[in-house]
Amino acid sequence: MLPLLDPKNDYIFKRLFSQSPDLLSDLINSIRHDQPPITITDVLNSNITGEDLTAKDIVLDVLAKDGHGVQYNIEIQVRKQRYWGERSLYYSARLISEQLQEGQAYQTIKNVICIHLLDFDLFPNHQNQASWRFELRDKDRPEVVLTKAQQIDILELRKADRLALAPVALKNWVDLFEHWKEEDIMAQITHSPVLNALDSLGSISQTREERHRALARERAVLDYNTNIQAAREEGIVLGEMKGIVQGEIKILTRLIQKKFGQPLPDWALVRLQSANSDELELWTDGLDQAQRLEDIFSDDV
Repeated sequence: MLPLLDPKNDYIFKRLFSQSPDLLSDLINSIRHDQPPITITDVLNSNITGEDLTAKDIVLDVLAKDGHGVQYNIEIQVRKQRYWGERSLYYSARLISEQLQEGQAYQTIKNVICIHLLDFDLFPNHQNQASWRFELRDKDRPEVVLTKAQQIDILELRKADRLALAPVALKNWVDLFEHWKEEDIMAQITHSPVLNALDSLGSISQTREERHRALARERAVLDYNTNIQAAREEGIVLGEMKGIVQGEIKILTRLIQKKFGQPLPDWALVRLQSANSDELELWTDGLDQAQRLEDIFSDDV
């Protein structure tokens, strides 16, 4: 029997929940257990194309709606991105704005609830809280809500696992995402929807095609992360090199001003700022022999 695939792989996540509205409903209700339970009636983006698998800069999400027309956008992420809050706000706002057609009234807008399961600490300074909800509320009187049309729920999985969140349903879902390879923990799951999800995960994991697709998705994300890291490292190296050149420019500027006893004219400053390290070294070596400022920058120096 082949080992289970990682349910945090966003392709596997979408396969599990886009094909099973009942499992998706239970996951949402477990995360939002303080709200009235909902029933997902439609999954709006169940198809997964080959382009989706190889796209390195997107997360495969599940977009669904309940019987009241409320939209739910659910995704799982394993890597932390810069400006994560702004990204989340943008996508939720776009889902709201796309509802209105020309001539429609604002009251036709249905609530949009974005749910993010994160396998990293988004708020590392708050280690005793793993579940968050953001809404448009007054700063001084948070009981006054401007609108519930835009809500963002966040579950930090690692914190939730460490804090052993109640109720049982939510804890079992967290166990599935964080301990799917550990048979002893999986054997302790009692919440039936999570058991059903575990069975579905087992079935998906035994299909060669699904394993190839999951691997393709994992490779695309890994390539993206590798490229980002390489670009970051290259930027650091270039920044360090630029810093060295700027330091050489500053030193040579001071030496020239000391030799001639006056500030440099603009044309000389322009030459210095556009110079490379080899030119700066050449000009520094010729400084003692220069009789005039122009001699320093002469091609014959």
